[in-house]
Amino acid sequence: MKFTTDFKHTLAINLKKKFGSEYTNVSPEETFYAKGEYKICFDIYLESRENIVVIELEVKRQDPVHNVIKTIYWLQSVNNNKKVYMIQLFNDDYYKEKKMILRKSSEFIGKRVFMLSRRIPYFNYSSISFHYPGGGKNPERKLKSALDELLPRLVKRIRAIGK
Repeated sequence: MKFTTDFKHTLAINLKKKFGSEYTNVSPEETFYAKGEYKICFDIYLESRENIVVIELEVKRQDPVHNVIKTIYWLQSVNNNKKVYMIQLFNDDYYKEKKMILRKSSEFIGKRVFMLSRRIPYFNYSSISFHYPGGGKNPERKLKSALDELLPRLVKRIRAIGK
């Protein structure tokens, strides 16, 4: 779990460095639904004047669909005129037979809501695969290797938003 937390925080720090003042808020972000009865936490939350980017890191959890649903529910609960882009980062375990249905279900819901919903006109969804090595020996080297592989693709995806 510590490796996952370190990975998430290091990724947020690197995104903050890459985007500077373009995104004013780059952090793991906790927020409340509009009615205030339910607290949610996004893995990484980026906000600019026009856009919000929600990033969910899918490493070991068995229910990535929940992250799509909580994001959609949050979006419908807040007064927001910004475009919201959700990016799910799936480690390569989600491309193996055992977890593939979890990834495909999550992608299906995110893409269908984007395509079909008129109630959430500011929502867009995409996913990125990456190799997540986990802890073990040399965790710092593994962390750097995973970030070096993922960060350029994630930055490119975020930069493409709104174009």
